[in-house]
Amino acid sequence: MGVVSSFSFGEGKGILKGIAAGRGITPSYITPSVWKRDIGVTAEKRSSILKAKRLFPFQQKMLTSEGKCEAALIALYGLLTSGEFNIG
Repeated sequence: MGVVSSFSFGEGKGILKGIAAGRGITPSYITPSVWKRDIGVTAEKRSSILKAKRLFPFQQKMLTSEGKCEAALIALYGLLTSGEFNIG
């Protein structure tokens, strides 16, 4: 990562942390191995894509890359583990 991209990444993270703090939200950090295990995907790229497309069938046009699929799965993981959302 270059100097400019490192600065931009840090700036973005700081903005998100500031927004969360302003809303009284305490961020939690989770490793990929934990959320992937709990959601039921492997480290293989295709696994996240297939799972996201199966769980979000009406979002097929948006789920065009591994990154977007993983973002959707991380959001789902956050909802399920926050206690704010319950499937059952």
